[in-house]
Amino acid sequence: MGGLVHQRVKVSFLEKSGDLHLEETGHRRHVRFAVDIEAKVLTALGAQRARTRDLSRGGLCFVLPIPLKIGMKFTIEMALVFAENTFSEPLNVSGKIIWCTPVDDGYQLGAAFVSLDDQTKQYLEMFLNFLANGLNPDDERKEDGSLYG
Repeated sequence: MGGLVHQRVKVSFLEKSGDLHLEETGHRRHVRFAVDIEAKVLTALGAQRARTRDLSRGGLCFVLPIPLKIGMKFTIEMALVFAENTFSEPLNVSGKIIWCTPVDDGYQLGAAFVSLDDQTKQYLEMFLNFLANGLNPDDERKEDGSLYG
């Protein structure tokens, strides 16, 4: 399989809350962002192209052409497009499949992130901050490295 193909990111938010559209429900620990990003999923079965459906600090939902077993571990690689031919560094996160269901274009999978080191957590925080607020070179950082937002 070739390298990751970068696509423009389509971001929509799931529920309106002030100027920012988010989803926050009683059974979710983290805000989810509906985001369509082409990604690459690596498992023991090999590499597969995927499309994300949503992303949060705790996990993500994505679509694959094949089903994966509940509990299967994987790594996903995804990148944001800031402008034509200007991409973020790839975000690589490890996860575990929580659920899998057939959909029209393959299988939709829900996954929880696992074993994220501090550097990956900080980069995930920046990635999510971009989805929430866009790119701002003057963004201030908290002492723990996460962005104010």
